[in-house]
Amino acid sequence: MRIAVIGHGKMGAALLSQWRNVPGHSFFVIDPAFAAGAEPPRGRGDVHFLAARPAVADCQFDLLIVAVKPQMIDAILSAYRPCLSADGFIASVAAGCSIARLQSIIGAVPVIRIMPNLPAAIGAGVSGLCADRSATAAQRGTVEA
Repeated sequence: MRIAVIGHGKMGAALLSQWRNVPGHSFFVIDPAFAAGAEPPRGRGDVHFLAARPAVADCQFDLLIVAVKPQMIDAILSAYRPCLSADGFIASVAAGCSIARLQSIIGAVPVIRIMPNLPAAIGAGVSGLCADRSATAAQRGTVEA
């Protein structure tokens, strides 16, 4: 599965440190802070760090994980709609950003909200999940894993 993680702040980085241990996934971490001078971590195996969204031809993602501040979502997320595969879906860790708001920006795609806590960085956290009705059991299972 090709997964784009949009944002690499504290929570995005913490969750990625555990998600990358799930086999069968390639991660593309996209954060504009890398273009603004922040040093991206070195790519490790199936994790690639990018400063900008790749060209649409290069980026049909199965899952977009939204890990940016809620006030940035409107400006950032709409550019990713063409990057989502036909059966792709969204998972969001953005606090206070409803499923309806995410779908109003990116369209009628399945959305799963994740409410994690920081101990997730060491594999000891708890995350609450809330999926909209269009999310399949397989999509929910991917996010739970």
